[in-house]
Amino acid sequence: MIRRPPRSTLFPYTTLFRSRELILQLEAKNREIMQEIAHLRRQQEMEDQALQSQQNPTLLAELKVLRQRKEELEQHLSTLQESRRELMVQLEGLMKLLKNHQASPRSTPNTSPQIGRAHV
Repeated sequence: MIRRPPRSTLFPYTTLFRSRELILQLEAKNREIMQEIAHLRRQQEMEDQALQSQQNPTLLAELKVLRQRKEELEQHLSTLQESRRELMVQLEGLMKLLKNHQASPRSTPNTSPQIGRAHV
């Protein structure tokens, strides 16, 4: 039977779980953006080839819009990657706190550092 940690130590576990969940969501969004960027690059290459054979004003306008969208996506990707780095730093800090909390001699399975037996 798996023992649940005392209620007083659930906060780090919950925060750790939420941080991991958020990181997974950001990574999924990152993959989506990378796929869209790859798709736009393929489109850009095809349109560049078409433009080389003929100068079509409609294609030029469309190409400009696609390139702007590409720049926006790359900026968004950069922002997501920075957020992910910050979350990883926070996650590492939480993991260290959790490890220190578990290794603390004041902390036993029946007590926590905040609520000692003296108050009982």
